[in-house]
Amino acid sequence: MRPLIDELHAAVFDATGVRPAPGDWAPTPNRTLGDVAFPCFKLAKGLGKAPAVIAQEIAPKIEAIAQAKG
Repeated sequence: MRPLIDELHAAVFDATGVRPAPGDWAPTPNRTLGDVAFPCFKLAKGLGKAPAVIAQEIAPKIEAIAQAKG
């Protein structure tokens, strides 16, 4: 599981320039939404972007990781 977390951290950093903390990831409130969630609200003020915009920037990188994992 640790290599996956490292890949997810790298994806967030590549998209935002911000290194997430290990505790930033949390289980989703509903498993139909995925396995883990990342709080883009936490980055919004510092990046000066809406959380939805940040999520759209991160999503393709995370989707690529998911596709590679099969």
